[in-house]
Amino acid sequence: MKRLIAFISAVVAVVVLTPTVAGAVPGLPSPIDIGINPAGDLMGYAFRETTNGFVTWVMESLGTFALGIVHFLETSARPEVESVWFSGPDSPYAAVRSVALMMLLVFVFLGIISGLLRGDVEGMLRRIAGNLPVAILGMVITTFAVSTLLELTDSLSAAVLEHSGTNALGFLKDFSTLAVMTNNSFSV
Repeated sequence: MKRLIAFISAVVAVVVLTPTVAGAVPGLPSPIDIGINPAGDLMGYAFRETTNGFVTWVMESLGTFALGIVHFLETSARPEVESVWFSGPDSPYAAVRSVALMMLLVFVFLGIISGLLRGDVEGMLRRIAGNLPVAILGMVITTFAVSTLLELTDSLSAAVLEHSGTNALGFLKDFSTLAVMTNNSFSV
């Protein structure tokens, strides 16, 4: 009889104290639930932890990406292609232009030789008088054309984004901050 009373007391103590102990450690299933369905509880715990890890990883990645976009939008600037660094005498464009000019002269010379050998003086003169000035003009107006096209792009972008104001940038900032800060706060 004493054993039966001790057994009943132990069962009552486990039933009464188990919710308190299980509630103290988040995610820990109660011993009663483990006794009823141990494989299901173990699989549920593994699935829940795996899902939480995956969702946290995705949200942190999205937050980092959004922070990169915000940083780009805040620090981007329009290049000045007419300035000395781009089209000055010692610039990269000047080097490319020099190589293009040398190749142009070589091909003009080869065109003259080809026209003389074939006896096509009229075609040779048409290419030299028509195509050569167009090629030189293209080299000269490239920086002006690029600058004009950049201004057009900036104007069109400003017209499209005019009505969004700072809402889009504010949304990206808030989203990225929340996504990076949330760590294991999602559950399935």
